[in-house]
Amino acid sequence: MTGPAVLVTGASGFIGRARVRRLLGAGRPVVALARRRNSVSAAARVRAALGGAPRHLEVVEADLEAPDLGLDPTALDPGFTAAYALAGNVLYEVPGFLGGDVKEAEAMFRKGRRLLDALGERS
Repeated sequence: MTGPAVLVTGASGFIGRARVRRLLGAGRPVVALARRRNSVSAAARVRAALGGAPRHLEVVEADLEAPDLGLDPTALDPGFTAAYALAGNVLYEVPGFLGGDVKEAEAMFRKGRRLLDALGERS
């Protein structure tokens, strides 16, 4: 593996897992932020999405909705060169188009802001 790790949120989702596979395939170590869902750990959810436990993948359990992502301040190394914020429902509807609203879009932006804030505090 070459270079510093890349941070990815949403690694258990459709887009996130494709990004993780591509980064690992290019020789980049990846730190995946994922949340526990029901009784399934973040690591188990990411492994299931990726079809196994790839080398050079670290899973950190976090919650983008929680203050400080629900992380201990020392849980993330601030030495990332890139971060992909891919968590959230990307299939929301646009207001006025098919009667949708922007609640999901707003939630995605709030999660991205929390991620940036938390990473900024650690650098």
